[in-house]
Amino acid sequence: MTVVFEAYQRQEEELKATLERLQQNEALISSLQEQMSALTDQTIDDKELLNTQLKQMQSSLMTRNQECEAMIHNLQYTVAEMDELHSGLSRRDQEIASFQLIVSNLKKDKESFQNESLELRNKLVQLIKDKDHLWKRCDQLVHLLRVQATNQWVSDASIRQCQDCSMRFTLFARRHHCRLCGRIFCHACSNHWLNTAACSKQVRTCRECYSIHWKFSHEPDQLLQNSDQEIECGSATTVDQPNVDDAQTDSKTEETVHTTAAEPADSKSHHIKNIRTAPLHSFNFLIDAQRKDIPSESFVSASTIFRVPLDVAQPNSILHWKFKAEPQGIGFAIVGLDDRSVTSADGSDENVTRIVVKRTFCNSEDVFVEGSAVLAQPGLYVISFDNSFSQYLAKKITYSLSLQPSMSQCP
Repeated sequence: MTVVFEAYQRQEEELKATLERLQQNEALISSLQEQMSALTDQTIDDKELLNTQLKQMQSSLMTRNQECEAMIHNLQYTVAEMDELHSGLSRRDQEIASFQLIVSNLKKDKESFQNESLELRNKLVQLIKDKDHLWKRCDQLVHLLRVQATNQWVSDASIRQCQDCSMRFTLFARRHHCRLCGRIFCHACSNHWLNTAACSKQVRTCRECYSIHWKFSHEPDQLLQNSDQEIECGSATTVDQPNVDDAQTDSKTEETVHTTAAEPADSKSHHIKNIRTAPLHSFNFLIDAQRKDIPSESFVSASTIFRVPLDVAQPNSILHWKFKAEPQGIGFAIVGLDDRSVTSADGSDENVTRIVVKRTFCNSEDVFVEGSAVLAQPGLYVISFDNSFSQYLAKKITYSLSLQPSMSQCP
């Protein structure tokens, strides 16, 4: 019995141990179930979160796919534009090459035109020179014809100084008449002798008449052959500057001329190489009403001053003038020579001048320039037509002069 009891006890103990393990296993199972339910809940939450994230990623991927398709489209459009630009650039390169060829041809044409223009300018300057000398020759022929057609002997009392060098006549410096033009000169300016048709012997002439008579009597063709040398003597800039446009030289402004207008015409005579003086206009000749509207003509060569002396016998006489010059214009001035004299630095006597009209450049090609001035004192007056501003062009002047005596002097 004892053995059975002990076996029974052992079985009972084993059953108790088994019950305890069973209880432990049940507790473990319940805890595992709780953990499994918690994990199931967490898994459901994670699944829902992952589904949400998956949907977001799918929508973002669709957006990225659309953006990629748009970028691919833009890239294709850009590539097409680049291809078009490349083709346009190649066309522009061809056009630039053709334009460069055209520009090179135009440059060649420009050089040829410049050379032709230079040649034409040189020819124009030469034609101007030839025209100037033809006018000079015409002027000299007109002078010869007037000398031969007129027989005007200037009175000794009306001239107080040489009509060429302006030396004042004294007891020792005597007056001498030119037998061709009738004007009065000093011995040095009239010490030229010629054979004329009116006299079998040689007669005394002035320098101008002698030069003209000798040229046209002995060497009629030498004037045109030596035209370039004569132009160089008349104007120093003609040879050095053949391309200068004479229109620019002749187009002097009044301001330029007025800078020298205050100086008398005779005081600058030693600066001018060519000064030509017309025969003296007497007082009776100027007041003659029949010839008031009869104009006179003369040619004034380049770099030359043409002077017209007037003998005014009555004070307060009114001088009327009317002139025009062509081509372009000419300088105009009126001065009066006083009876008084002053001693210059070299000891010679010089006349005191009175400025009646300051030297002014008058553009009188189209219309006549008219004017008048009161000559307060009697004596010798000089009207100057100044073409010294022109280097190449001779000017043709048409002028008429008349005097109106003072009302107090009229009978």
